[in-house]
Formats: sequence, C-alpha cells, structure tokens
Amino acid sequence: MKFFTGKRCRKGHLADRYKASGQCVKCVENYRKTLQYVGFRVHKEDAAVLIKLAEALKAVRKLKNKGVDID
Repeated sequence: MKFFTGKRCRKGHLADRYKASGQCVKCVENYRKTLQYVGFRVHKEDAAVLIKLAEALKAVRKLKNKGVDID
C-alpha cells in the first residue's frame, strides 16, 4: 500500500511512499535498477574502475549541460 505526503524525499522525489516502510517509491525503483540489487558482484579493482567511469560520465554530462560539444 502507498500514501502521498506532498513532501519531497531526501533525494528530491515528489512521489508516493510505501506505507510499511515509509520509503519513497521512486527511490526504491532506482535502487532495484542498480547492480547491487540484481546480485552483481564486483572485485575491488573492478569497483574502482566503475567509480572512475561514473565520475567521468558525470563530468561529461555537466559539460553537455553547459553546451560544450563533446562528440
């Protein structure tokens, strides 16, 4: 069951919440899409590479939002 508070969650979503846990429905959906939820295991070395890749992608997105042509 769900309910709506009209307030944003700590991540900024304006969405329903689950009655039993109080968790934001959007946050739960996002978590379920992550590699951790599906049981994907990475070695420490691979995790470091994934973190660097995520940081690089975030930097690219910021540049694209500023109008910089990266392609």
